[in-house]
Amino acid sequence: MELPPNFIQTNVNVFQGHILISDTYMPEIALEQLIQLSQGKTVYSFAPELNDIDKLGFKLCTVFRIGKVASITTFTKDGSPHSLQIPLIVQEAVENADFNKTKVAYHVWEKGSVHQISDKAIRRARHLSEIEDSLRS
Repeated sequence: MELPPNFIQTNVNVFQGHILISDTYMPEIALEQLIQLSQGKTVYSFAPELNDIDKLGFKLCTVFRIGKVASITTFTKDGSPHSLQIPLIVQEAVENADFNKTKVAYHVWEKGSVHQISDKAIRRARHLSEIEDSLRS
Protein backbone atom coordinates (compact mmCIF):
# COMPACT_ATOMS: atom_id res chain seq x y z
CA MET A 1 0.00 0.00 0.00
CA GLU A 2 1.38 3.39 -0.93
CA LEU A 3 0.92 6.37 1.35
CA PRO A 4 -2.77 7.38 1.29
CA PRO A 5 -3.65 10.83 -0.08
CA ASN A 6 -3.59 13.67 2.41
CA PHE A 7 -7.12 14.49 3.63
CA ILE A 8 -6.43 18.22 3.82
CA GLN A 9 -4.98 18.39 0.33
CA THR A 10 -7.94 16.57 -1.23
CA ASN A 11 -10.81 18.58 -2.71
CA VAL A 12 -14.05 18.28 -0.71
CA ASN A 13 -15.99 17.19 -3.80
CA VAL A 14 -13.86 14.03 -4.10
CA PHE A 15 -14.98 12.44 -0.84
CA GLN A 16 -17.73 9.88 -1.34
CA GLY A 17 -18.83 6.48 -0.17
CA HIS A 18 -17.02 4.88 2.72
CA ILE A 19 -13.84 6.63 3.86
CA LEU A 20 -11.13 5.88 6.37
CA ILE A 21 -8.88 8.52 7.92
CA SER A 22 -5.65 7.31 9.47
CA ASP A 23 -2.69 9.00 11.03
CA THR A 24 0.06 9.34 8.41
CA TYR A 25 2.33 6.81 10.14
CA MET A 26 -0.20 3.96 10.37
CA PRO A 27 1.11 2.32 7.16
CA GLU A 28 4.52 2.14 8.85
CA ILE A 29 3.40 0.61 12.14
CA ALA A 30 0.22 -1.34 11.32
CA LEU A 31 0.10 -1.91 7.57
CA GLU A 32 -1.67 -5.27 7.72
CA GLN A 33 -4.36 -3.93 10.05
CA LEU A 34 -4.79 -0.79 7.92
CA ILE A 35 -5.29 -2.93 4.82
CA GLN A 36 -7.91 -5.03 6.63
CA LEU A 37 -9.80 -1.97 7.89
CA SER A 38 -9.64 -0.30 4.48
CA GLN A 39 -11.61 -3.01 2.66
CA GLY A 40 -14.37 -1.23 0.72
CA LYS A 41 -13.16 2.19 1.83
CA THR A 42 -11.07 4.99 0.37
CA VAL A 43 -8.18 5.76 2.72
CA TYR A 44 -6.90 9.25 3.51
CA SER A 45 -4.14 10.32 5.86
CA PHE A 46 -3.91 13.20 8.28
CA ALA A 47 -0.87 14.42 10.22
CA PRO A 48 -1.96 16.15 13.44
CA GLU A 49 1.69 16.96 14.17
CA LEU A 50 1.87 19.05 10.99
CA ASN A 51 -1.65 20.51 10.70
CA ASP A 52 -3.95 22.49 12.90
CA ILE A 53 -6.63 20.00 13.95
CA ASP A 54 -9.30 22.64 13.27
CA LYS A 55 -8.56 22.29 9.54
CA LEU A 56 -9.65 18.66 9.74
CA GLY A 57 -12.84 19.55 11.61
CA PHE A 58 -13.82 22.39 9.30
CA LYS A 59 -13.21 20.29 6.21
CA LEU A 60 -15.14 17.34 7.65
CA CYS A 61 -18.16 19.56 8.33
CA THR A 62 -18.14 20.61 4.68
CA VAL A 63 -17.69 17.01 3.52
CA PHE A 64 -20.66 15.89 5.64
CA ARG A 65 -22.80 18.81 4.41
CA ILE A 66 -22.14 17.87 0.76
CA GLY A 67 -23.64 14.47 1.61
CA LYS A 68 -21.65 12.05 -0.54
CA VAL A 69 -19.99 10.22 2.37
CA ALA A 70 -21.81 7.07 3.50
CA SER A 71 -19.57 6.26 6.47
CA ILE A 72 -16.32 7.29 8.11
CA THR A 73 -13.78 5.20 9.98
CA THR A 74 -10.72 6.36 11.89
CA PHE A 75 -7.60 4.32 12.58
CA THR A 76 -5.00 5.73 14.94
CA LYS A 77 -2.31 4.69 17.40
CA ASP A 78 -3.68 4.28 20.90
CA GLY A 79 -1.84 6.36 23.49
CA SER A 80 -0.54 8.96 21.04
CA PRO A 81 -1.56 12.49 22.06
CA HIS A 82 -1.34 13.51 18.39
CA SER A 83 -3.42 10.60 17.11
CA LEU A 84 -6.06 11.11 19.79
CA GLN A 85 -6.97 14.40 18.16
CA ILE A 86 -8.31 12.65 15.04
CA PRO A 87 -11.24 10.76 16.62
CA LEU A 88 -11.98 13.70 18.93
CA ILE A 89 -12.36 16.13 16.03
CA VAL A 90 -14.21 13.60 13.87
CA GLN A 91 -16.77 13.21 16.66
CA GLU A 92 -17.08 16.99 16.99
CA ALA A 93 -17.63 17.40 13.23
CA VAL A 94 -20.16 14.54 13.19
CA GLU A 95 -22.14 16.28 15.93
CA ASN A 96 -21.84 19.74 14.37
CA ALA A 97 -22.94 18.53 10.92
CA ASP A 98 -25.62 16.16 12.26
CA PHE A 99 -23.99 13.20 10.49
CA ASN A 100 -25.44 9.83 11.48
CA LYS A 101 -23.31 8.55 14.40
CA THR A 102 -24.12 4.95 13.50
CA LYS A 103 -22.10 5.50 10.31
CA VAL A 104 -18.92 6.31 12.26
CA ALA A 105 -16.37 3.77 13.50
CA TYR A 106 -13.30 4.49 15.60
CA HIS A 107 -10.38 2.04 15.74
CA VAL A 108 -7.04 2.17 17.52
CA TRP A 109 -3.96 0.02 17.23
CA GLU A 110 -2.24 -1.07 20.42
CA LYS A 111 0.43 -3.75 20.85
CA GLY A 112 -0.34 -5.45 17.55
CA SER A 113 -4.13 -5.51 17.91
CA VAL A 114 -6.96 -3.39 16.56
CA HIS A 115 -9.58 -2.27 19.05
CA GLN A 116 -12.92 -0.73 18.12
CA ILE A 117 -13.72 2.25 20.31
CA SER A 118 -17.25 3.39 21.08
CA ASP A 119 -18.62 6.86 20.52
CA LYS A 120 -19.16 7.02 24.29
CA ALA A 121 -15.45 6.36 24.95
CA ILE A 122 -14.45 9.11 22.50
CA ARG A 123 -16.79 11.52 24.29
CA ARG A 124 -15.37 10.47 27.66
CA ALA A 125 -11.82 11.09 26.40
CA ARG A 126 -12.83 14.71 25.89
CA HIS A 127 -13.83 15.12 29.55
CA LEU A 128 -10.89 14.52 31.87
CA SER A 129 -12.93 15.31 34.99
CA GLU A 130 -15.25 12.39 34.19
CA ILE A 131 -12.28 10.08 33.70
CA GLU A 132 -10.82 11.22 36.98
CA ASP A 133 -14.13 10.59 38.75
CA SER A 134 -14.36 7.08 37.27
CA LEU A 135 -10.87 6.27 38.58
CA ARG A 136 -12.03 6.98 42.12
CA SER A 137 -14.84 4.42 41.86
